[in-house]
Amino acid sequence: MPTVGEDLAGRYRIEAPLGAGGMATVWRALDLRLDRAVAVKVLSPNLAADPVLAERFDREARSLAAVSHPALVAIFDVEPAAPATGREPFFVMELSSGGSLADRLVAVPDGRLEPDEIVPIVVRIADGLAALHDRGIVHRDIKPHNILLDRGGAKLADFGLARQGGPAEFATLTAAGTTVGTLAYLAPELLAGADATPESDVWSLGAVVYQALTGRLPRASGSVAELAEQRLVAPPAPSRVARDLGTSFDAALGAALDPEPEGRPGALAFASALTSALGHWSREGGPARAASLAGRAGGVAGGAAAGAMGAAAAGERGVKATADPARSQSITEPIVAPPSARASTADRERGRAGPNPRRWGSSLLLPLLAAAAIGILFAFLLSAGGPGASSSSSPSPRPSPSKVSPSPSRSPSPSPSPSPSPTPTPDPYAAARSAVTEMYAAIDQAKASGLKGKEANDLVRTTNSVASAIDRRDRAAAVNAADDLVAKVGQLVNEGRVQGAAADRLTRDARQLRASIPPA
Repeated sequence: MPTVGEDLAGRYRIEAPLGAGGMATVWRALDLRLDRAVAVKVLSPNLAADPVLAERFDREARSLAAVSHPALVAIFDVEPAAPATGREPFFVMELSSGGSLADRLVAVPDGRLEPDEIVPIVVRIADGLAALHDRGIVHRDIKPHNILLDRGGAKLADFGLARQGGPAEFATLTAAGTTVGTLAYLAPELLAGADATPESDVWSLGAVVYQALTGRLPRASGSVAELAEQRLVAPPAPSRVARDLGTSFDAALGAALDPEPEGRPGALAFASALTSALGHWSREGGPARAASLAGRAGGVAGGAAAGAMGAAAAGERGVKATADPARSQSITEPIVAPPSARASTADRERGRAGPNPRRWGSSLLLPLLAAAAIGILFAFLLSAGGPGASSSSSPSPRPSPSKVSPSPSRSPSPSPSPSPSPTPTPDPYAAARSAVTEMYAAIDQAKASGLKGKEANDLVRTTNSVASAIDRRDRAAAVNAADDLVAKVGQLVNEGRVQGAAADRLTRDARQLRASIPPA
């Protein structure tokens, strides 16, 4: 396992851990040769010796490199393991700049996005997915964590479960009937052990859209057996789950989530159906739904006044559908850098849409008040004899128009006094951010010492929740998540699932993270 400051393959200097998945850890690194920031994905030490997992890891790199598309993360380099030095295999990817869709869903009220934000993201991802399908590659693990929100547009990541070729090729990696992928987003036929197809990817992408629009997954959670029994039951229409959404997206999502693969559209056809649905939503009362969401978000962020501003801006939506996934820096990995606060859609739309009658009242009121104040001040100055009047009680003669200069250059202006430079305000969460980085490193050490992947991933997800709350400056949420993290670490230590130095470090760093959250 690399350490901060180490140079992998003499070229990639490790700077900080960014997250961990089920098979690997991802680090932020500097490419010393090209002087650019990259993401380095390193296979976990306890898995590197397994030839099946090592081949799956290697296939992820090859799958990424097989297709060049702006909606797919780019892979720059692949390095095999170096048994002589104990170095695990790794590959190098571009560093994405906006977190994941999963982060975004956590950051919004009710876990719901407005259609004019999620649809452009998914349309772009569908285009990249179609490029994969054209090359005979099935992704197999489409979910919000694997959709990254880069400044240049959304990107699809984590091809560790992708496959190319027929079942014979895949048989060496997955036993017959074994389900691979994230359960909540698996197509019904995969739950029964069928082979993955482009249609199963479309179902997964439809599940992502369904969740983003309604705040719920298309089916209830449960075991593989329970879900397999109900696999032929179609999910409820989105309009039944989120009545304020309307029926615009029912047909498009109903087709994508058809229990039978033959009834589903291709990736590009699904994107086209979503685009048409977005237009229908905009024409058939979509802005009312947008105003409702913006009002709730404004209330959380700044009270009733902020909510009213968000609702007013939301009323202008429908003029142009857009998405602006501008967020804090992250990486091309599903469990990665935590999100920072984003500007709301209402903020992005404000000032771009055309005139809205609902804004005329507020937009004219301030100029009128300002004009009235100027008039009162002017009248006061005239009555006092103007700024140059004598302090004597005798009235000054009224100047004739010929003596009144319209130019302000006749009267000297006072020299502006230098304004003091603002003192930088220290970040109260700086220590907490550092503690988050240490916690990720402690989890990596525990994994190398034998902590199971499922338990380690649970700790990573909880740490991500702390980091996300810190970036939002939501102290209450950060405290709750940190307390949860301390409790989970304590349980693992008490049950002997992690021992020795790794247990001591996990306990110490979890408590330190909790203590570093600033007081209210």
